Amino acid sequence: MDTPAALPICLSVGPLDTNCYVAGAGEGVVVIDPGGNPERVLTNLKRAGDPKVVAILLTHGHFDHTAAAEELSGILGAPIFAHAAEAELLAGSHAFFGMKPPAVPATLFDGEALPIPIDGLTVLHTPGHSPGSVVYVTASGAFVGDLIFQGSVGRVDLPGGDEATLLRSIRRVLDVVPHDLPLYPGHGPDTTLADELLDNPWVQEAASL
Repeated sequence: MDTPAALPICLSVGPLDTNCYVAGAGEGVVVIDPGGNPERVLTNLKRAGDPKVVAILLTHGHFDHTAAAEELSGILGAPIFAHAAEAELLAGSHAFFGMKPPAVPATLFDGEALPIPIDGLTVLHTPGHSPGSVVYVTASGAFVGDLIFQGSVGRVDLPGGDEATLLRSIRRVLDVVPHDLPLYPGHGPDTTLADELLDNPWVQEAASL
């Protein structure tokens, strides 16, 4: 019998190679930022032992992080969560590409402890890349979307983006998230705040605020 794949699983999905994660343990798992290739997500859930998916979590509303959310929600029977401030972006981002935006029956708020069986799961509202960007903090890692990348940060030149706001959000993450906790970004390899403080100029600038 094959040993189930260890979590979190990181999958590269969609046209922009977005990181989609399957995370959690025990009573259920979450799928974070399913930006495409729903069949790949379903295949990897089977490899993880077919755990119950209790929610689909969106770090923000850009299509490359959300394109498969509606389909997977229907197949898995899992609700979609996004920050309330992201509703307009969700609709606009999908409409631009002729896509139907995902229905988001459940919205998130800053500091919320979600009723989902993932150890320590809480929400930080971290605008800057978009108005409703969030970070999902768990006991085993923080899923930071397009807030922080290895050596860089998310774009601020898209609608709703703002560099000063992004830096303040990073400052908050620096204050709240342990610096040795893994950061799982929306693109590229995972990292830690400790590593980014060494050579990421945006994180260094945020630390001085």
